[in-house]
Amino acid sequence: MSTRERQIQHLNHQLGELQRNLLYMSKLCDKTATQFRSIKSFGELQASVFMSSHAVFQVYSEKKEARRQELLKEMQEDRNDDAMDDESEK
Repeated sequence: MSTRERQIQHLNHQLGELQRNLLYMSKLCDKTATQFRSIKSFGELQASVFMSSHAVFQVYSEKKEARRQELLKEMQEDRNDDAMDDESEK
């Protein structure tokens, strides 16, 4: 076998290896693209859950604050009533 034939055979072997590696890389790129879409979808889902929970907690906090203000107002009215009762007893 001549040197040229060995070089061509070696080149042919390298070309086959290159084709296998390119096919493997192509499959990895497809898998990466699929994973990217899944991660993007998961991120959108997490963002919507976060925004929804924020809205729920905001409404809860507003109701809690309104109830607290209501109780403070009632306590103030009770104090005023007690003060008026004390003055009327004198």
